[in-house]
This record gives sequence, structure tokens and C-alpha cells, in this order.
Amino acid sequence: MIVYNVTVNVDEAIAHEWVAWMKGQFLPALAKMGGYESHRLLHLQDEIAESNGQTFAMQINLKGVEALLAFQGGAEKEFFQLMNVKYRGKYAAFATTLKEI
Repeated sequence: MIVYNVTVNVDEAIAHEWVAWMKGQFLPALAKMGGYESHRLLHLQDEIAESNGQTFAMQINLKGVEALLAFQGGAEKEFFQLMNVKYRGKYAAFATTLKEI
């Protein structure tokens, strides 16, 4: 299994709206994708006092490398495009790919 992890720090002012968007729109749409197994949306609990915003991790479990490549060619691009349209300048994100051992 491949785990695609996106860590996102969002401005405090939009954190609630962003979580609602993720849970209500993006993640349900993602679940319809081929090769998808499951997902989790997590909230970082040990925030640094000086940091701005709230940090979340979206973890998507995919069936294998082929599903990852399909995701990266479609849903990943869509995710970041939608994020830029809705929340440009109000978030910072990075992605990592992990393999279950």
C-alpha cells in the first residue's frame, strides 16, 4: 500500500472553512477514484506557539504505484488547483509519498 501524505498549514481565519471543504467536497470526490482505499484527515497537535494558522495532514491510502501515478496525474493536480483558487496566499503545503512496510 502507498500512502500519499499532504501536510497543509492554513491561516487561522480559514481553518474551519478549509476542514469543511475537505470533508464535504474534496475527500468524498477522491473516494470515487480508482485505486483508492481510504483516507484520513489529521490535525497536528503540537503546534509551535509562534506559528501562524493550523496544520493538518491528509493521508490517502492507495492500492499501489499505478494508483499513485494515476492520482498524481489527476486528483493531485486538481487538489492544488482548487486550493489555489479558493485559498491562494492563505496556506502552505508539501507532499510526501510513503510505502507501508
